[in-house]
Amino acid sequence: MNRTHNHNHNRIAICLALLCWATGGKSEAADPVKLKVGGEGGAIVRTVANQTLIGFSNTRVFYPLAKQNAVVVVHLADKGKGFATSGKVHVFAKSATSDDLDKWINNQHSDALFADIPEPVATHVVPPDAIKTVSSKLLGQEKGGPEGVTYDKFLVEFVVSEAELTKTLQLAAFKDSATAFSKVSAE
Repeated sequence: MNRTHNHNHNRIAICLALLCWATGGKSEAADPVKLKVGGEGGAIVRTVANQTLIGFSNTRVFYPLAKQNAVVVVHLADKGKGFATSGKVHVFAKSATSDDLDKWINNQHSDALFADIPEPVATHVVPPDAIKTVSSKLLGQEKGGPEGVTYDKFLVEFVVSEAELTKTLQLAAFKDSATAFSKVSAE
């Protein structure tokens, strides 16, 4: 029994030594990853999708973060006189490439042309209190869809506050704007 006790004690000591070596001797959790729309240089890369074959639709703004294997999506939903704003962060496996993220984004707003693309390994909702519409400015009107339906065209400004998505994943604050459309109601 003493021999088994010593053997288990040695295993525990070896495991602790390996754990200390693997973490660099740090016992606290690693700093969370902070996703930054615009990256270090500040230039925002994005795809705006707000049209379908039958006319304009709710606006989705996709921000690919290739170095962090993630895509941030802001959704601007037409609510008559205002635009409700929400967001999600889709996290992909480390093996996903920039091209993979671009193809995934394309499939979200088109005819899903690309069959063999990675799917997110996790999806996180941006907390509702961390994302809001700041303003919307009417730019004019446009006809959309095969029936030529009239839509009001807006420039919608929104802000995303810094948000904790998980204990190890944060979204950095950013602001942006996008064109959004609202169907003109027949009165």
